[in-house]
This record gives sequence, structure tokens and C-alpha cells, in this order.
Amino acid sequence: MSTFKQDRQDAAIAARKEANTATYKAWVAKNPEFFDCEANRQMLFGPYGYMDFTDSLSESNLDFAYGNLKSRLALQKIKPPEVIKAELIEEIISLLSAHSRRDQFMLKTEETRMRHMSMDALQARLAELKAKIGMASQPVSTLKKFVADARRDERPFPNFPTLDTSVQAAEIKAMESSALKRLVRLYSAEQVNARLAGRS
Repeated sequence: MSTFKQDRQDAAIAARKEANTATYKAWVAKNPEFFDCEANRQMLFGPYGYMDFTDSLSESNLDFAYGNLKSRLALQKIKPPEVIKAELIEEIISLLSAHSRRDQFMLKTEETRMRHMSMDALQARLAELKAKIGMASQPVSTLKKFVADARRDERPFPNFPTLDTSVQAAEIKAMESSALKRLVRLYSAEQVNARLAGRS
């Protein structure tokens, strides 16, 4: 084959691939139940795939292929191992935070230690933790709600301790500037103002 014919053939293949890519993207947009992941693309167009991506592709071709391959395609995008590991660690830390006396420093140390653990070890740790708190059979959504409820701050002024009722408005008004600033820093301006106004 002459160089001219080879170049023309290569150009035609490149043009078909570009057109096929546009057709594929349009088809994916119309079929949200299909997961556009590398595993499924390989099943369709890989070296041993169902279709040849260098041939002209139509949406009806893709419909036909999807119908024949549906039971063999991935039903969801497979998360990378590092993402799964990070999610396991996050769930363990959330449960430890809600059900143990560990402070933030201890939780951070535990998180660092778990980054060096294997996936199997992390899954075993999570199962053990769930069993200890009697939630082994609970779905993740229930666990997340449980943790969120445990973390909810029910104090009148969230994130700040409650100012003792013995500290009266008159005492606050008589405070020196430095003492007043320390009080505001510890209990919040909103809480101090509420006490001054007789609302707490």
C-alpha cells in the first residue's frame, strides 16, 4: 500500500473513532442506568470486546450490544482500593468518636496507625467495633445517622460550655476588660450577651 493510501486510511479511522466517541457519549447520556467505567468500556470495545471501535458506530448498535451484555457488565463503578480504605477508616473513626473517650489527638493517632493496616484488618476492626456497640447488622445509613445524633450538641449555645447560673449580669458588668474578654472567649459573646439581657 502506498503512503498516500495508508495516510488516507489512517485519517478515515481517526475520523470514525472521533465520530464514534461522540456517538458513545450521546448514548451514555441517554442511558443513565449504564455505568460508564473502564471495565464496561473494555467489555464493549477492548481487544476482546463485543464491538470494533474502528467500525462506524450508531446508538442502535450500542442498544443491541447493551441488551446482549447487560448481565455481564459492571452494575456500578468500582471504587479504587485507596477510596474504600479511606471510607473504612472514616467510619471507624466516626464510631470511635461517638462511642469512646478518645480525644481528637488520640483519634488522629489512631487514624494515622490505621493508614498502615491492610483492608482485611480494617474490615475486621470495623466489624469488631460494630459488634461491641451492638450495631453489626445496621446499614451504613443508620450508622451515619447514629453517629450524627451522638455528635449533636444539645447545649443552649452549641460548641461552648454553659455559663454557670451563679455568674450574674451585675458581676459581668463589673468585670475588668481582660476578664470579660476571657469570659467571652470561653462561653461565646452570644451567651454572655444573653446573660446580660436576662435571657439565660
